[in-house]
Amino acid sequence: MADGSGNIDGYTDAMESFSPQPPPAAQAAQVTGTGMAELQTYATACNQAFQKVTQYVTQAQHGFAAYKSIASSAAGAYLHHDSTSAAGITNSVFQDSPVLRGPGNVPLVGGK
Repeated sequence: MADGSGNIDGYTDAMESFSPQPPPAAQAAQVTGTGMAELQTYATACNQAFQKVTQYVTQAQHGFAAYKSIASSAAGAYLHHDSTSAAGITNSVFQDSPVLRGPGNVPLVGGK
């Protein structure tokens, strides 16, 4: 840390010995489309991750489509059975109620 006098109070040996050097020419010659050879491992991992994410998203899309189909079928079945039950109740009331049927067993309300 700086002590107020502009001096650094800390371990400076590593800073003094640090001497960055470019990679050797043979290693620099191994440049691929992704940069230096060290980046090949990273690029491979990125490609694998991309493939896995793409696969997951594709599976999720297929799953949502399947769930939509199931929900749509269930809704259609519910509505069908709901209207069938309602018609059954209405028919039962018209058939069993002498008040709602006229002479000749003709319904007075809502029937033919």
